[in-house]
Amino acid sequence: MYDKLIEDHGTEIDQKTAMCSGEICAIDHSHKITKQIVKFNGETVFSATLTVTNEFGEIRVLAFVATKSHAQFESALLKMKASLEMYGHKQPKIFYTDNPATDKQFLESIFPSLLEDVVPVEKYPNLKPVNLPDDVYPVPQSSASGIEQALAKITDDLDMENETPHLAVGFDAEWNVDLQTGSNAEPTAIIQIAYGKWVHILQVQ
Repeated sequence: MYDKLIEDHGTEIDQKTAMCSGEICAIDHSHKITKQIVKFNGETVFSATLTVTNEFGEIRVLAFVATKSHAQFESALLKMKASLEMYGHKQPKIFYTDNPATDKQFLESIFPSLLEDVVPVEKYPNLKPVNLPDDVYPVPQSSASGIEQALAKITDDLDMENETPHLAVGFDAEWNVDLQTGSNAEPTAIIQIAYGKWVHILQVQ
């Protein structure tokens, strides 16, 4: 009887859901419902239920997914975005998720409103900001000749008459990281060398 009631009023339920607001949302996967769904040839059809609730605790999106891949529920979020615009609601300002590192970029691509008026949280609010002394000069270099000149300033100070010449420098490197896979197998993009009163920022990639 319950299933029959839901089927008879499915269109009205979908309409009511589409008209709800979604300014503050929470997104999560649940495995409780899918455990009750009949298996097909012994295999589970859906692994989880993706649910998005709004600021009133109302269900805004409910989608069965085979995996937790973003591609499984991207279309459902795009439909939610379209219905918010259709019924004059504001686009989401906040999304709560239990996996922000993975979901952040994906949700921002669907809802650009999440990028508006964002104030980053201070990581170390009790520490005073570090300011470079007035006589320390950061110098970026991107051309081959500029990089060679920067390195020449350092090597010119080497005392070649000394049997074991050496200089002390500060060295660091930066490269891009693939946020989806977590891979850092990217070519080095920037090399930083601090020597004396100079900080050479070498843009090598």
